[in-house]
Amino acid sequence: MLLLLFFALVVGQTGQAQMPRPEVVVQLGHAGAVNAVAYAPDGRSVLTGGEDATARLWDVRTGRELRDFIGHQARVTSVAYAPDGRTALTGSADGTARLWELRTGKELRRFTGHSAAVNSVAYSSDGRLIVTGSSDQTVRLWDAAGAAAVKLVEKRAQSADQVRAVERLKDRTGFHILMGSAANASSYEASQYGQGLLTYSLLQGIKGAALRNDEYVDVSRLFQYAADQVPQLAVNIGGIQKPIVAAPRGTSFDIGRLEREDKEAIPLAVVKPIILRPVFINADEGVDNLGLMAALRKRLDEESYVAVRTLFGERRQSIVYVDTDELPGAVSPSGTYTVDGDKVLVRLVLRQDGQKLANLQVEGSTQDIPALITRLTETIEQVAQKSKK
Repeated sequence: MLLLLFFALVVGQTGQAQMPRPEVVVQLGHAGAVNAVAYAPDGRSVLTGGEDATARLWDVRTGRELRDFIGHQARVTSVAYAPDGRTALTGSADGTARLWELRTGKELRRFTGHSAAVNSVAYSSDGRLIVTGSSDQTVRLWDAAGAAAVKLVEKRAQSADQVRAVERLKDRTGFHILMGSAANASSYEASQYGQGLLTYSLLQGIKGAALRNDEYVDVSRLFQYAADQVPQLAVNIGGIQKPIVAAPRGTSFDIGRLEREDKEAIPLAVVKPIILRPVFINADEGVDNLGLMAALRKRLDEESYVAVRTLFGERRQSIVYVDTDELPGAVSPSGTYTVDGDKVLVRLVLRQDGQKLANLQVEGSTQDIPALITRLTETIEQVAQKSKK
């Protein structure tokens, strides 16, 4: 049995509002205890959830039951209205949350993923996101349109800070967008980091540089860190890149929580040497009649994308090849070669920012140009690895 207590505002003959007079309306509806109650945004209706596995909609003015919502397989533990008042959300001990159309009572969507009872449900202020809390000690964030959930919190040791983070999320969720650059500007996706500059900055921030209290990933703090860091990294490769952050003013929330082992598992790339376009000519002919330049450029480009096997069995990218003549901090290979019968002698010069790094000789044969290219590539990589800035 559901006992609803309504207050009617009594207006006297003078037209002045008097003290509310309580009017008790007893309605038979739920077949058991009522676990949750919520007022509609316009105050005209009330939504309840009960032990009988149903939710029910009531008219505040008359106390009349307008509609029931049937579908849960266990008690309804939590109810919430959407900000626009058109839909409602229920949570249940059956481990699901369900989205209902209030006008028809139709179940629009079912959110599954929790492994225990859903004890709490809430909408974001714009109604686009849903958050659920469960006895399985997790909090999940859902797209109201039905996209998969993001596990916001997985309890290892529940803390007051973690609970407060969820409360921040409930009230402040909105769209937060981070763009690599403006629409008419460049965004560098290949660099000495082996990752896009924006990706590298975000991972660096999550690894610790932008965490709140060295533990929580605050979305605004992370995005702003990346927006500040990317321009500095772009300078190192001779470029200009300025990310754009678009977010609701004055809003932020935590999108994750990291412990020490989580941070250690984040794959932040190690700086890799950048190799520029090689230039070679036959000293006697004045042209590259053996085609060493084209073959070496192709091999260096392949090395930028093909991972190599290390001593520890892992795979990694060795270098980054950029097909240009100038770039700050990059290594520029050039030189001449002579041919004596089948023998080829290459005089290799490597420079970085105008300074000579090495002056070496590499021998090969006109009968096996691929082997010569391999030796040149290995020599260039060895010198470049020692010169990383």
